[in-house]
Amino acid sequence: MKTFFVKSSFNFGLLLLVSFIFYACTKPQEDNTQSANNFQWTHKGLTHTTVYDTAYITGAGLSIFPFSIVAGDKRINSIAQKIVFTLTAFNVGAYTIGPYATAANKLYFIDDAGFNLDGVSGTVNITAYGNSRITGTFSITVIDGAAATSQLTGTFTDVHVIY
Repeated sequence: MKTFFVKSSFNFGLLLLVSFIFYACTKPQEDNTQSANNFQWTHKGLTHTTVYDTAYITGAGLSIFPFSIVAGDKRINSIAQKIVFTLTAFNVGAYTIGPYATAANKLYFIDDAGFNLDGVSGTVNITAYGNSRITGTFSITVIDGAAATSQLTGTFTDVHVIY
């Protein structure tokens, strides 16, 4: 009987230890690429909200724009991009979006049908930037491959900026 009690205690202790390790490994961890915010946009009457967004500043001298804001759906280790802004700076103010091929400030958007649309006109307004967070609004006319235009509007609040 004493042997049974020792084995049962050992098995229970082992089960408890494994349960604790499993819980610790599956417990949600803070993800600094996610914001405690939201990024919301409306296109063709449909509104989307996501917390899978980030902004980043790349090193100077690269051939891509150094100031980008990205929002989309979560993938395993990344963001499936839906909206990408490339801007000339993150300073508070208005940034005019123009045709993708020639503009200094650009928008790239993937609509609900999976089509790529480019911003042709409109504005991104950055209303706050500091403490590694950026906030603003946007209203942009986008164009699809068939040259049909539509309006894309939205807001982003406290998006985490990666340097």
